[in-house]
Amino acid sequence: MPTEEGFATWAIKTGQLELGRMLATLRAIPAAGWSRPSACEGWSVPTVVAHLGLIPSFFLKTWELGQAAEPVPFLGHSDVREFRSVRGARTAELAAGPRDELIAWFEREWRGLYDAVNRFGPADFQRRGWHPISIWTIERFLGMAVFEIAIHHWDVRAPADAGADFDSDVQQLLVQFLSRWPDLLVRDRDLDCGPTSVRFDFGGVAPSVAITIDERGKMVRGAADAQATIHSTPTSFILVGTGRRKPTDLPSGAWRVTGDAAAVDRFTSCLIGL
Repeated sequence: MPTEEGFATWAIKTGQLELGRMLATLRAIPAAGWSRPSACEGWSVPTVVAHLGLIPSFFLKTWELGQAAEPVPFLGHSDVREFRSVRGARTAELAAGPRDELIAWFEREWRGLYDAVNRFGPADFQRRGWHPISIWTIERFLGMAVFEIAIHHWDVRAPADAGADFDSDVQQLLVQFLSRWPDLLVRDRDLDCGPTSVRFDFGGVAPSVAITIDERGKMVRGAADAQATIHSTPTSFILVGTGRRKPTDLPSGAWRVTGDAAAVDRFTSCLIGL
């Protein structure tokens, strides 16, 4: 497993590669199909691009504020609802703009972020900033950058490609990322699913992942005594974990359970949309 410094560097490299792939995908979409729906429920392709394009400025701003003092919640807004409302309005405004201008702006924003972090040293990766989930180190933000680009790149491709997959470098990075910070698995916090522990086995393609929903209903890393093992693929783990796919929607062999099947049902029932 990479060191702290190694994970951040790995995430920067992988993020830049996936950004290049997404830009190629966007530029290949015919103008007539630009406003088509994505696999992100309720969002068109332009909305996905606008949402993603706002992330670099948010990351850079929250890191700047975190360096000057304690991380600043909501970046000066009154609460997270106002923060999201302002971003939502800006997303809609950008999504309504011309296709080529939106793609060019999207690329400038992300290239600017990666130009900045490529000048960071090891100590910078441990600086902190505010995120709506909690206070994060910059290395976690860098993993989240790959997560955001890769998931939404898949959202853009999936409606036209039923077999859309993640490249192997993204699979490896995101398995490690979600293993370290499983609270990013999307879940319905109103449901009582814990305590439940499961292990994901990827057949040697990637390191196994153990996750527990504890008695507080929180997703945590590790499982001292997993109730079941899910034999899966990295892509299936990512898609189910983000609520994009149900296990029953996956290709044959991509989701096989050994052990307590009821525990797996409890686990997946808490993932939003499942």
